[in-house]
Amino acid sequence: MPYNFFISPTGWLTVSEQQSFSIFSPANKLIDKIHYSSIPAYNSIKNDYKINLGSGISIRIFALNEKEYIIPGSTAAFENYNEENKYYDYLFYTDADKLSVLAKYQNEDIFIFPGGLNGVSMLGTLRFAIISSSKILYTHTFHDVTFANTTAQLTFHIVSPAGNIASEFSVTYQLEAIPDSVIKSFNPSYVEKSNKELRGSSYKMSKEEKDMCNRIVNALEQRKYKPPFTALQSDGAYIFLINDKVESGSKKYIFTVINSESGKEVSRFITSESISGDIIKNSYRYVLTTPKDGYPVVQKYRIDPRVYGK
Repeated sequence: MPYNFFISPTGWLTVSEQQSFSIFSPANKLIDKIHYSSIPAYNSIKNDYKINLGSGISIRIFALNEKEYIIPGSTAAFENYNEENKYYDYLFYTDADKLSVLAKYQNEDIFIFPGGLNGVSMLGTLRFAIISSSKILYTHTFHDVTFANTTAQLTFHIVSPAGNIASEFSVTYQLEAIPDSVIKSFNPSYVEKSNKELRGSSYKMSKEEKDMCNRIVNALEQRKYKPPFTALQSDGAYIFLINDKVESGSKKYIFTVINSESGKEVSRFITSESISGDIIKNSYRYVLTTPKDGYPVVQKYRIDPRVYGK
């Protein structure tokens, strides 16, 4: 059963399933159905870079065509646990059996201890978008931020699939503090009390788990400010920076649309609809839905030209 799909800028469609993915040509012809482990670069990513791509929905592969793929991955996994808590996020490009690293950053949002792990999205992560067959955009919302007084700048990098730098640009945004309630939620005493209420009064946190919680609290207090956005989408040269926010008990999504060729903001709007998992291409939004009785269906919606500043 499909759980994710991607349309490349040149029209190649990738449909991901639990153990394999299918590639369709721009003419909607099925080219191949491929098991993840049969990709030549898979073993290199797993063995040389110590990245467990996992299986099912944890695997993300983006086909530029029938031979070229973009693959994100991270060493932040149980089997790579280390006391320094140092792990790395990668963005790979592969063409047949050739593999190259487009981006590498130290991971800042995953904390691991011998009994589990915790993800902390407010510390920032690696984000990327494929904006053309020859340009890949990426940024890290922790490492690529430069703080000023009440504002900060986030730098975006654009590279070719071979890894050559094509250009860079920065966007300025208003700083928003990480709420005290978020920091408190990771305090060991608060976590232990909450778990006692859920699991019973006999529950007690391990020393390792308390140490992990303290590390998270320290990291949040040192960082102070939230990342500028929580999701990234693209439509050719147009980049959609999406920030979710709760207002009056309901979630809203703030969209900032940037032209990556000029680095300028072209529009900003708020909506109650999330586009997480959707595809935006040539001014259309594609939504994958699976009815209770029937086959998955892709719905197509035209986007208002004003979104693109037109």
